[in-house]
Amino acid sequence: MVFAMMIFIESTPSQDIVNLARSIWVKINRPWLLIENLFLFLSMTLRFYPTFQANWNAIRSSYRILGLESDLSNVRLLKIAVKEMPGLLIYQLRRSDDVATAMKLRGYGKQIPRGVTYPIPFNDNHLIQIIIISSIYFTVHYYATF
Repeated sequence: MVFAMMIFIESTPSQDIVNLARSIWVKINRPWLLIENLFLFLSMTLRFYPTFQANWNAIRSSYRILGLESDLSNVRLLKIAVKEMPGLLIYQLRRSDDVATAMKLRGYGKQIPRGVTYPIPFNDNHLIQIIIISSIYFTVHYYATF
């Protein structure tokens, strides 16, 4: 069952998983602001984390290229992280502030549910994944009870 879920998660982009969950939430017709904010948080995290990770890897590789990171202890690596992290976080906060301003200018948040979610296309691969996950689940459940 875990393997089948792993296949689904690996074959579907993370932003589509958030849109899928949001589409299901809109179909339930429960416009709770807390849940809408949670979906916004998840989509923004998925949007900014890769850039943050790429910037962090660039800083680490520049330390290695300059020869400043050879044979460092864990305490020294932690000090480097403490020194470099505030700059990276401030950069990401400025980017998120720009995105928030653009969202406000477009009228985001004036109605709930916020905006229109695009339906996720349901094709044969998804049906096969559901059948595999369900059959594995029921098989394990059937044999585990005896």
